[in-house]
Amino acid sequence: MITSSYQTFIKKAFIHAVFLYGKTIELIELNKYRIRSIQSLKIVHHDAIDYQHKYEDRTALANPFGQRCEADDILIIKDGRITDSYYCNIAFRDSDRRWLTPSEPLLNGTKRQRLLEKGLIYKQNIRVDDIAQFD
Repeated sequence: MITSSYQTFIKKAFIHAVFLYGKTIELIELNKYRIRSIQSLKIVHHDAIDYQHKYEDRTALANPFGQRCEADDILIIKDGRITDSYYCNIAFRDSDRRWLTPSEPLLNGTKRQRLLEKGLIYKQNIRVDDIAQFD
């Protein structure tokens, strides 16, 4: 049951919900969602990375993220194709003003999936060399 203080919190903020579970639910945590300011990306190649499900242990992502140097985030390249950033799924706008998202992301995010289903973004194989053609 959600207490009245949480109900007020939920009505006034974007929420980041954490569900930690194994065979049973171990933790439900609600936090205020903080939008990160990402002004710079570093391209990081990582062909062995596998992150199909969101895990509590983010070591698979933390290691490439550590290579970002002065950049705010990383753009992960797997098998020559753009996948995601450390922080989020990626979309690029083409010259026809269509939003394109990588065909094979590391993690098929729920918001990304909803945008695909609504026809607001489209899947495409995107390589590093393709970035220059986007707005």
